[in-house]
Amino acid sequence: MPSVTKTPPSSSVRPIGVWVVSLFFFCSAAVNGVVPLLAWGLAQYYAPDASGELDFNLKFIVLPPLMASGLACLAALALLQLKRAAFALFGCLFVVLALTMVWELAVIGTFELLGGAALLVRVPEIALALAAWLYVARLRRKAVLT
Repeated sequence: MPSVTKTPPSSSVRPIGVWVVSLFFFCSAAVNGVVPLLAWGLAQYYAPDASGELDFNLKFIVLPPLMASGLACLAALALLQLKRAAFALFGCLFVVLALTMVWELAVIGTFELLGGAALLVRVPEIALALAAWLYVARLRRKAVLT
């Protein structure tokens, strides 16, 4: 009777956490990238006479979430491909999101406009980026990332 030996899982098999984190950040980046553009487009449609103020809003309110969305897509793609660059990209995403929150609260005055609702969105977003960064750090330490 031939003996059956189990082969170890190949390194090309991705952990389920990689799929979950990558899909979550792809989906959230898509939403976070589209919503500011829609808001800016609707504001321009309904208030065409306020074009100077809308240009300011485009630069300082719409662009940071778009940059964070692009960075989240790059980080998720790098993680899905199990690249070591995912560690740096998720770290940059965490820093960009934290700085965006500070910018929105301190300079633009989002907290005065929205109250606690401003923190209700940003704090979990930053916490999830930190959790993803720590997960990628663990994968890096275990030599899963190449």
